[in-house]
Amino acid sequence: MSTDDQSPPAYDGTTSDSTVRYPHDIKPGQHNINTQAYAVEGAASQGLYPNATEHYVPPTAEPASHNDTRYEMASANVPTAPPVASLPVQSGYQQNQYPNQYQQQQIQHQQPQYQQQGAQLQNVVPGTVFIGEPVTFHIYRQGWVSRDCRILQSDKKTVAYHIDYPRSFFGSWHVNMRRSGANGPTVFLITKSAMGSDFTIQDPVNPALTTKVVRSGGVIGKRKHAFAAFDGKQYAWKGAGLGGDLKLVCYPLKTVAAFYHRKKHAWAKEGRLEILPGGQHILDLVVATGFCVEEWERQNH
Repeated sequence: MSTDDQSPPAYDGTTSDSTVRYPHDIKPGQHNINTQAYAVEGAASQGLYPNATEHYVPPTAEPASHNDTRYEMASANVPTAPPVASLPVQSGYQQNQYPNQYQQQQIQHQQPQYQQQGAQLQNVVPGTVFIGEPVTFHIYRQGWVSRDCRILQSDKKTVAYHIDYPRSFFGSWHVNMRRSGANGPTVFLITKSAMGSDFTIQDPVNPALTTKVVRSGGVIGKRKHAFAAFDGKQYAWKGAGLGGDLKLVCYPLKTVAAFYHRKKHAWAKEGRLEILPGGQHILDLVVATGFCVEEWERQNH
């Protein structure tokens, strides 16, 4: 038998080289058949059905470059891991590098909670600019002889604070500021010597919370009563004229935190205290200092 009569081996779907194989009954050039239709692209490198020894290419993969065996994933809706929302713990180096930011974080966690009547006021970072409604208090004296005062809420009925102010022969102060009435818990103890114009405000539960209000300026002209609040900021009650209203200014931004509006030609009502949102996080201290500054100026004018 000649070589031309021998039948080619059966086609098994794979090839070992790039040569195109044909069925045994078809030869090149016969029957005008387009032999390119039988060509399998890339048959030399990959079979029709991948086996365990072949590299699997995902359906969304595309070649990184021409004739390159590396693949890059095409754009597809492939799920990814969510971002981790966590903050690293500051090291000692970071604390030294950013001292102001670290100190503000410490103050935010250490400063005490202050409560407004019927609501809880959250801690805030010092220097925050506030926008919102003011908190209003009305100050009434108990009588012609007594120096005790009642500080009422905006409804003029609910007692927010009671000022227990006993008389002394030499002009010294020993004032007890209570919450919610004459028998309520003590908020601050306020003292002043007979010869001085400065007074001290202290929290009896936490004596470390103590501040001193220092007066400067003239009696008739511009006057100033400055103190350091428990949020680490400097504040000052300021007035511009004899018997005029007072305003509480926060430094160094010089933002107004509160107003004290004096009541004129009234035998019982002393005035109205309006605390803006910028001073509501130190509500008790603003009330205490506002009362003390007004009382000092009333006694010395």
